[in-house]
Amino acid sequence: MKAEEFLRILTIGNRDLLEKPLLGLFCSGKCPGDAILKTYDLARGLREAEVPVVSGFHSAMERECLEL
Repeated sequence: MKAEEFLRILTIGNRDLLEKPLLGLFCSGKCPGDAILKTYDLARGLREAEVPVVSGFHSAMERECLEL
């Protein structure tokens, strides 16, 4: 195989999203209530602005943001 053949990336979904700037989301496992409300507002705003978000989505708050 030629080296160029290894550069192929398989994806599911809209690959054009990878051309936009990506935002990483990391949340603590324990968040105070006011931080939770601000994070919900931020996640909704990011969704409406169509900003791609990358995360492991391991914490409860990260999973909630994924569902928004």
